[in-house]
Amino acid sequence: MQFTKDRISFLSEGTKCSGYLYLPTNNSRNGPCILLANGFSGTMDYRLPQFAERFVLEGFCVLIFDYRFFGESEGEPRQLIVTNKQREDIRNVIRFLKQQENLNPEKIVLWGASLGGGHVIDVAASDPSIAAVIGLVPGIDMVTRKAKATIKIPTGMLLRILLAALWDGIKGKFGLNPYYIKVFGFDGETAVFTSKELKPSFETLIKSSKMWQNKFTPRFYLSAPRYKKGTAEKIKMPLLICIADKEVYSNPSFQEWVGQQAPKGEIKHYDADHFDVYNGKTFEQVVKDQIDFVRKHVP
Repeated sequence: MQFTKDRISFLSEGTKCSGYLYLPTNNSRNGPCILLANGFSGTMDYRLPQFAERFVLEGFCVLIFDYRFFGESEGEPRQLIVTNKQREDIRNVIRFLKQQENLNPEKIVLWGASLGGGHVIDVAASDPSIAAVIGLVPGIDMVTRKAKATIKIPTGMLLRILLAALWDGIKGKFGLNPYYIKVFGFDGETAVFTSKELKPSFETLIKSSKMWQNKFTPRFYLSAPRYKKGTAEKIKMPLLICIADKEVYSNPSFQEWVGQQAPKGEIKHYDADHFDVYNGKTFEQVVKDQIDFVRKHVP
């Protein structure tokens, strides 16, 4: 099956955001449209195209986009991560999709990876028009003790990140240039990810994504996502949560609990870690399960 890939743009609270809409050449308004929301610091040219191409070859319409302040989207300061702003971006993408004459507004599927997985779960809870939701290794809560990741960040590094967040937050309040820290770093650098085992993954990221930058505004941690009690129960549409059982950057048991609270929640487990779901046999199984889920619930 052939497809087209068209550049699109939409406004989110007055800021122009960019994306790409994948359409099967035989597209009709009868098929589902999957909106892909990336994870922490991700740009739309990283990881998302491999899912988009697999979905569109199945006959689904797909939209990928950059959050404000990232990639091809506008907004200052750059690399700014704010939970509520990113979730509002998703709501504005949904509005954009509903206005397209060649798409069915009743068959929009939300798909989110990592931090984006937490975003789409929260957005779907307040938008009954969504047809289905997929959370891939979702980062649902970074605050509550029950939900926190199992990764053990050294106390010294954690303190440095928190101090950086406070300083960056102060600079933000006064409209000053951000204080950036790295997403990943080694040899004592202040960064979120410092495990040498992840170095190959991030080297691949740099090579495959021209827009991605290894820095972000640590003020993110002053308003990190927190699960609101009763959120999952409000998700009346089918929900699929894909869990990596060797996960250390989110809490697999909490992810499963959230899926169990949703009236139409489904859960898939994979013998993998957080980053394995994008590669090799695990990726193939994940994408197959997600295609089957969409075919079943959004025919």
